[in-house]
Amino acid sequence: MKNKELYHHIKEKRDEEIRKAASDLLEKPGKDVSENLQRLDAYTKLLDAIPSPPSNEWIWALIIGILCLVVIGLLWSFRVSKTGVILKIKSEAVSLTLAKSFAADNTNLAIDRIDRLMSIDGPHLPLNVKGDNNNLYIQLNEGNAYLNNLTFGENGVLALESIRNYPSIHIYFKGSELQGQFDVSNYPALLVWEEGSAKGKSIKKKYNGIGNEPETVQFNAVGNIGVSTHFKAHSDTPLILHNLYVNGIMSFAKEVSAKPGEYLHESTISEGVLTLHDLDNKTINLNEGDLLYLEGIDGRVVEIRIGSGIDLSFVGDVKNVKIGPKDFERDIKPTYLEYMYYNYRLAFFWSAVTFLWGILWGIRKTIFM
Repeated sequence: MKNKELYHHIKEKRDEEIRKAASDLLEKPGKDVSENLQRLDAYTKLLDAIPSPPSNEWIWALIIGILCLVVIGLLWSFRVSKTGVILKIKSEAVSLTLAKSFAADNTNLAIDRIDRLMSIDGPHLPLNVKGDNNNLYIQLNEGNAYLNNLTFGENGVLALESIRNYPSIHIYFKGSELQGQFDVSNYPALLVWEEGSAKGKSIKKKYNGIGNEPETVQFNAVGNIGVSTHFKAHSDTPLILHNLYVNGIMSFAKEVSAKPGEYLHESTISEGVLTLHDLDNKTINLNEGDLLYLEGIDGRVVEIRIGSGIDLSFVGDVKNVKIGPKDFERDIKPTYLEYMYYNYRLAFFWSAVTFLWGILWGIRKTIFM
């Protein structure tokens, strides 16, 4: 019989003798248990004489310690699925996807040109043109044309551009139906044409000297093609839009041509502040030229102010938030460990205490057993 088996066998006999002596004394307090004590003393001396088998507790302590380190490492490495952000930013361009349809009323934008419409209807001009695949264009050469209603369909991609110190405002929309109307007056010279007619030639229609009384022109565009409907306009006062519910991707970059057939994304951000709600409202300052990537967004654009540049305020959840040049982005979404620390501080404290206690207890039993 090996020492380990012999040691455990004698230990079991000693434990059995202890239980028997204790049971006899409980049943008969005056009973003589001297023989039990003698055997107990003999078993104890034998155990002292036999080399004790090596303890395996240090292995368990090591396994538990490694397991704790692995769990904490994973919590430190993996990031939460989404995080809450508050964004206030100044930019020259923004592109976003609408989660709900949105109507911009009383915009008071002076229209210079509209590209890629499906139909144009001005019954009192008379003007009634229906195109194909958004191939209608409108150009205003003289007079006034003020946009007073514009409705963007759900799931459409809306892009806005307004370069600081330049009067023009550009609105791009695709991916969903678009409807709107504008009023023309003061003897406008209105040019309407259809690109790519059946004969391969453009059809142009001029409406000169319509009159000085306002006439309403309605239009629409379909969203099942990849090319955006484009509005070029200007205004003496900022265009302000409130409460746009958005999802998908929000971008503050525009494509610039590096060389034929190659385009780069160039940031249009001039300044901004990004607040991470899940990190105790930690703020990150955005500087001119910084690239900001917001993907998987679900929230609300509280306000967009479009004038000499674009001022935007957004609040919501995002699945990915990165800052930096393309292919060198810095992911600033919190890790699970950071999230636990900032949102469950008391639980985090006791978890850390328990972890350290377990490590120290294992070390104590290993060294001082």
